Amino acid sequence: MRKSRSFLVFMALMSWSLNPFNVPVAGSPEKPPIKQGIEAVIEGQSLPDTSPKFGFPENKFGINLMIHEYPSNTVPEHLENAHDLVGDGWVKAFSPSLDDPYKFSLFVREAEKRGMAALLRIGGWDRPEPSDYERIALAYVDFIRKINLLAGEKIRFIEVRNEPNLESEWGGRPSGAEYGKFLVSVARAFKMFDPDVKVLNAGLAVTDGTPDGRNIRTENFIRDMFAAAPELVTYLDTWSSHPYPQDFRGCNPYAKSASKFCFGAYDHELSVISEYYERAGLSPPRIIITETSWNPGIGSVSRGEFYTPHEFGEAVRNYWLRDDRVIGFLPFAFTRYPSGEWTAYEFADPGRGFKTNEYYSVLKMLRLEQGAILAGHR
Repeated sequence: MRKSRSFLVFMALMSWSLNPFNVPVAGSPEKPPIKQGIEAVIEGQSLPDTSPKFGFPENKFGINLMIHEYPSNTVPEHLENAHDLVGDGWVKAFSPSLDDPYKFSLFVREAEKRGMAALLRIGGWDRPEPSDYERIALAYVDFIRKINLLAGEKIRFIEVRNEPNLESEWGGRPSGAEYGKFLVSVARAFKMFDPDVKVLNAGLAVTDGTPDGRNIRTENFIRDMFAAAPELVTYLDTWSSHPYPQDFRGCNPYAKSASKFCFGAYDHELSVISEYYERAGLSPPRIIITETSWNPGIGSVSRGEFYTPHEFGEAVRNYWLRDDRVIGFLPFAFTRYPSGEWTAYEFADPGRGFKTNEYYSVLKMLRLEQGAILAGHR
């Protein structure tokens, strides 16, 4: 009897769930190559229809959430309070493991309910072996597939890992060439799964590196990425950046600073990236600031080196809001961890009913004035 397409899709997905990496089972015939297996699942996958609102939001404002450290039942509350701050802009969460698709399906669903663009950062801090790149890429795809099916919505923006030019973020041995090849493997798998998904590079740490090579200068890391994986230009039309204002004395929030350790650090990254896009006949990527802050770095507040709410507001206005290349900026972070870690970066205190501070007030005011500011700029 002829099987229906839905039945075949169901059986393919069941097979994928039971043996997602196509590992041979004892006593069974040899399995087909892994790429064939994944293509069979991806081609038959049924997902919600694409909606026009899943393009880049017109609202540039966004925020990082710490929901990975909080219980699942608090996700709606975090999203509701974040929405009050940034409106129908961006919201980002982080999944260090692939163990809790339910929590992140709530994140996607609650963001969609409020018209927000959900961005998920995936991956931990280990250094994957090159022989594992495809396996990890497929595991990432399966995780997002589960989130989508549970949420009944598509997640459109995925950031792959975090600051891999630091030893602490790449298993002690950072390598631009390795990360570039890894990112291509992941991006290729996601594009097979959903051609509309936006895969973002990990925002890089802005650094001059260390002599021992355990932390790599930002510009050098980018060159190594694109030299080893030039096809990145076909996958990345948006570049993720982390412009923390580390040069507290030399970073001017009132006017563009030439210092790369400032709110406009992405200018230095673009100066390197652009040459690879130009060679391919492509326009340079747009910028999304997936992390930044009014706090220059760990320990800065205790030293009295931080930007006041007014100064941070001026940086938002003069660097990101008026820069047409920047499509979104997501400060780190909306709240602290339950343990109290990251308190010096927060905009609201969840332990006190999401009581807000002056940084929250300034950011919200600018968000409400965004239309007038941009109209005056143009």
